[in-house]
Amino acid sequence: MRMYEIVLDGELTSDLPATAGPVGRRQEGGSTVLSVPAAGRDALEEVLGLLESLGIGITAMSEVEAPA
Repeated sequence: MRMYEIVLDGELTSDLPATAGPVGRRQEGGSTVLSVPAAGRDALEEVLGLLESLGIGITAMSEVEAPA
């Protein structure tokens, strides 16, 4: 399964609202990495819009293969 990984500026200390769909979250080197299923393009757009509305910066975004 393909996923979008979104690397945030700094650490996100709380979960995103459930309306954003299934979003994984992990801490990595002082940053938060969010994982959004690539099949859920609407979910990706909602997550990006939510981050923008909260003023949370994005360092990087890439499409990756989810680990099995």
